[in-house]
Amino acid sequence: MPRPFSSRIQFWPFRDGEVPVRGRMRVNNLEAIRRAVLDGIGIAYLPSWMVWDQVRDGSLRVLLSDHAAGPTPIYAVYAAQRLLPQRAVVFIDYIAGVFADTPGLNGVSVLA
Repeated sequence: MPRPFSSRIQFWPFRDGEVPVRGRMRVNNLEAIRRAVLDGIGIAYLPSWMVWDQVRDGSLRVLLSDHAAGPTPIYAVYAAQRLLPQRAVVFIDYIAGVFADTPGLNGVSVLA
């Protein structure tokens, strides 16, 4: 569904749909948002892999966990008709390994 453009409204995805959110602070950098939340400025919608350690040590709490959106798949896309360069194969294998070891990217949620 198309949504109205507004510099003051942001949409957070949840299991049952998107919710419009307004706030006094708007940042387009995930690390800056994480830092603001850790500094007590407010709440944020962040990927679980980014706050895994802080949730585990209790410095951050998960809100609305019953409504969390499902995981978003990540794909490596390349032309099937071409031979994939070895450096690309190595990179894809490396990234797959990093993701497999990272909670929130490997299917293990901080919400569990």
